[in-house]
Amino acid sequence: DKTPWWLLLLRLTLAALLIIAVAQPFTRSSEILSQGGGPVLMVVDDGWAAAPDWTRRQEALSGMWSEAEGRVVYFATTALPQKPEGKPAADVAKFMRATQPQALATDRAKLLPLLQDLKPAPAEIIWLSDNLDAGSSAAFSKGLSTLAPTQIFDLPQHQGPLALGQPTLANGDIVTPILRGANAPNATTLQAIAGDGRVLAE
Repeated sequence: DKTPWWLLLLRLTLAALLIIAVAQPFTRSSEILSQGGGPVLMVVDDGWAAAPDWTRRQEALSGMWSEAEGRVVYFATTALPQKPEGKPAADVAKFMRATQPQALATDRAKLLPLLQDLKPAPAEIIWLSDNLDAGSSAAFSKGLSTLAPTQIFDLPQHQGPLALGQPTLANGDIVTPILRGANAPNATTLQAIAGDGRVLAE
């Protein structure tokens, strides 16, 4: 009750800025979708590499649904490819929010032929990539571009995934190689956890 109002306001403003900075919100300086009225195809990589920032991916996509209001939307994922059905944006948004990442690799090569048979054909395509080439990124991107104008997005400040190699025994120790891309974190913690939850090694 003795703090001056201007000092309290300054502290609250600094706290708000800190919260926003930590949250790293997905921002857009302009509209992503065109002003046309044709169908929109949204493709999302939902394999294991997308799991760490899946919530942010859903937030990024949610900003596009309002732009697609009144248009037919196809929503396709790459881990378990299925031919998508064209539905109103509001219905697809509900399905997207219930979608979870899979502990699988993406199979873009299997999805592409399914997208080529869409009727009516999409007028534009959005692909939210996991930034993992997986031997199929270039061919998939080229295939999408032959269907309709395509925009490829990855999340801002997205860190590449880490992968574990085959563990081996060396002089009584368990040695596990950790594979990472150029933009993956430099340090990480690896734990061996027993079935009852005990940490056996770190």
